[in-house]
Amino acid sequence: MANTPVKRPSSRTKATPVPKVQKAAAAKPKAAPKAKAPAKRKRKRKSRAVPGAVLGRPSKYNASIIPELLKLAETGKSLVQISVELDIPRTTLISWGHSHPDFSTALARASDLAQSWWEQQAMDNLKNRDFNHALWHKNVASRFRQEYGDKVALEVDDKRPATPEQRAAKISELYALGVIDDPKRV
Repeated sequence: MANTPVKRPSSRTKATPVPKVQKAAAAKPKAAPKAKAPAKRKRKRKSRAVPGAVLGRPSKYNASIIPELLKLAETGKSLVQISVELDIPRTTLISWGHSHPDFSTALARASDLAQSWWEQQAMDNLKNRDFNHALWHKNVASRFRQEYGDKVALEVDDKRPATPEQRAAKISELYALGVIDDPKRV
C-alpha cells in the first residue's frame, strides 16, 4: 500500500471538500463544572523588626583595619593589592567607605599615600638611566587618571567646550590641513 501511487486531482478537475464526521451530541454528556473551593485568606504577618533597626547579617567592619590599610598604601599598593593582602574583597572595602566616614577618610588617605610613593619613585630615579620612565608613566596614568591621565579637550575660541557640530567642523579642518591622519580616530 505504501508503494501505490497517490492519485492527485488534475488542474482541470475541481477538488471537492471531504465532509467532516460530526459526533453525536448525545454520545457523551458534558460533565458539570466543579465548584471552586473558597479562596484561602493569606494571613498578614506581623513585622518583628524594631523601627530603625538594621536588618541582615552584621558587618565585619572593624576600625583596626585602618592602620594596616594605610601601611600597605605607603608602599604604593593599589586598592586591589590591599584587598588581597587584607583578604577582604575590594567591593567590601568600597562599601565600608560608603558606610563608615572614618573608613572613607582612610581610603582617600590611602590613595594619596600610594600616589606619593609612586611620585617619590620617579624623583629618586630622575638620573637613573636604567629606570623605565615610560613604564612608570603608564602605571601612574592608569592608577591616578585624574592627575596623570591623558586629557584631550577640544575648546572653541572662547574657552568653552565644543558642541558636537563645532567639534566635527574643527576635526574636518585639521584633517584638510594634514594635522591629523584619520578623522575617525580623533
